[in-house]
Amino acid sequence: MIQPLMTIADFQLLSEAEVCKIMLQDEGFDAVLADAELVNTNWFLGNAVGYIKLQVPSDQAQAAATCLQRVRAKVKQSHEQSAGDEADVCLSCGAEMNPNETACSACGWSFETNEENEA
Repeated sequence: MIQPLMTIADFQLLSEAEVCKIMLQDEGFDAVLADAELVNTNWFLGNAVGYIKLQVPSDQAQAAATCLQRVRAKVKQSHEQSAGDEADVCLSCGAEMNPNETACSACGWSFETNEENEA
Protein backbone atom coordinates (compact mmCIF):
# COMPACT_ATOMS: atom_id res chain seq x y z
CA MET A 1 0.00 0.00 0.00
CA ILE A 2 1.25 3.47 -0.87
CA GLN A 3 1.90 5.64 2.16
CA PRO A 4 0.63 9.24 2.10
CA LEU A 5 3.34 11.89 2.17
CA MET A 6 3.86 14.09 5.22
CA THR A 7 5.62 17.44 5.27
CA ILE A 8 8.45 17.50 7.80
CA ALA A 9 9.97 20.90 6.87
CA ASP A 10 9.44 23.84 4.56
CA PHE A 11 11.96 26.12 2.89
CA GLN A 12 11.96 29.46 1.12
CA LEU A 13 15.07 28.59 -0.92
CA LEU A 14 15.34 25.68 -3.32
CA SER A 15 19.05 25.22 -2.62
CA GLU A 16 18.48 24.60 1.10
CA ALA A 17 15.56 22.28 0.37
CA GLU A 18 17.63 20.26 -2.11
CA VAL A 19 20.49 19.83 0.38
CA CYS A 20 18.12 18.54 3.06
CA LYS A 21 16.37 16.22 0.59
CA ILE A 22 19.66 14.74 -0.58
CA MET A 23 20.87 14.33 2.99
CA LEU A 24 17.70 12.41 3.91
CA GLN A 25 17.95 10.28 0.77
CA ASP A 26 21.54 9.40 1.71
CA GLU A 27 20.21 8.23 5.09
CA GLY A 28 17.74 5.92 3.31
CA PHE A 29 14.57 8.01 3.48
CA ASP A 30 12.25 8.42 0.47
CA ALA A 31 12.31 12.23 0.50
CA VAL A 32 10.69 14.43 -2.15
CA LEU A 33 10.10 18.15 -2.62
CA ALA A 34 6.65 19.60 -3.24
CA ASP A 35 6.03 22.97 -4.93
CA ALA A 36 9.76 23.41 -5.59
CA GLU A 37 9.40 24.37 -9.25
CA LEU A 38 6.47 26.68 -8.57
CA VAL A 39 8.22 28.61 -5.79
CA ASN A 40 11.56 28.65 -7.61
CA THR A 41 9.90 30.03 -10.76
CA ASN A 42 7.76 32.64 -9.02
CA TRP A 43 8.83 33.19 -5.42
CA PHE A 44 5.91 35.59 -4.85
CA LEU A 45 3.69 32.50 -4.70
CA GLY A 46 5.74 30.95 -1.89
CA ASN A 47 3.65 32.43 0.88
CA ALA A 48 0.42 31.39 -0.86
CA VAL A 49 1.40 27.72 -1.27
CA GLY A 50 3.42 27.32 1.93
CA TYR A 51 6.86 27.50 0.29
CA ILE A 52 8.85 24.42 -0.72
CA LYS A 53 7.84 21.38 1.30
CA LEU A 54 10.15 18.49 2.20
CA GLN A 55 7.98 15.38 2.34
CA VAL A 56 8.49 11.74 3.29
CA PRO A 57 6.10 8.77 3.56
CA SER A 58 4.07 8.95 6.77
CA ASP A 59 5.69 5.82 8.22
CA GLN A 60 9.13 7.50 7.91
CA ALA A 61 8.10 10.98 9.08
CA GLN A 62 9.15 10.74 12.74
CA ALA A 63 12.57 9.23 12.03
CA ALA A 64 13.24 11.61 9.13
CA ALA A 65 12.31 14.68 11.20
CA THR A 66 14.61 13.52 14.00
CA CYS A 67 17.45 12.94 11.54
CA LEU A 68 16.90 16.37 9.98
CA GLN A 69 16.93 18.08 13.40
CA ARG A 70 20.15 16.28 14.37
CA VAL A 71 21.93 17.37 11.19
CA ARG A 72 20.69 20.97 11.48
CA ALA A 73 21.95 21.10 15.10
CA LYS A 74 25.40 19.85 14.02
CA VAL A 75 25.58 22.43 11.22
CA LYS A 76 24.55 25.23 13.58
CA GLN A 77 27.12 24.16 16.18
CA SER A 78 29.83 23.98 13.52
CA HIS A 79 29.01 27.49 12.28
CA GLU A 80 29.06 28.89 15.83
CA GLN A 81 32.43 27.29 16.59
CA SER A 82 34.06 28.44 13.37
CA ALA A 83 32.73 32.01 13.66
CA GLY A 84 35.34 32.93 16.26
CA ASP A 85 38.19 30.96 14.65
CA GLU A 86 38.71 33.25 11.68
CA ALA A 87 42.03 35.00 12.31
CA ASP A 88 44.04 37.08 9.87
CA VAL A 89 46.89 35.05 8.42
CA CYS A 90 49.83 35.88 6.20
CA LEU A 91 49.07 35.05 2.58
CA SER A 92 52.69 34.03 2.02
CA CYS A 93 53.60 31.80 4.99
CA GLY A 94 50.29 31.28 6.83
CA ALA A 95 51.46 32.76 10.13
CA GLU A 96 48.82 34.49 12.26
CA MET A 97 48.85 38.28 11.92
CA ASN A 98 47.45 41.04 14.08
CA PRO A 99 44.57 42.74 12.20
CA ASN A 100 46.40 46.09 12.50
CA GLU A 101 49.67 44.82 10.97
CA THR A 102 50.44 45.42 7.31
CA ALA A 103 53.58 43.23 7.27
CA CYS A 104 54.10 39.68 8.53
CA SER A 105 56.44 39.46 11.54
CA ALA A 106 57.47 35.92 10.54
CA CYS A 107 58.45 36.33 6.87
CA GLY A 108 58.20 40.06 6.15
CA TRP A 109 55.49 39.72 3.49
CA SER A 110 53.37 42.86 3.20
CA PHE A 111 49.94 43.83 1.93
CA GLU A 112 51.57 46.84 0.25
CA THR A 113 52.41 46.49 -3.45
CA ASN A 114 55.92 47.04 -4.86
CA GLU A 115 54.93 50.44 -6.27
CA GLU A 116 53.88 51.60 -2.81
CA ASN A 117 57.15 50.34 -1.28
CA GLU A 118 59.31 52.06 -3.92
CA ALA A 119 57.55 55.44 -3.61
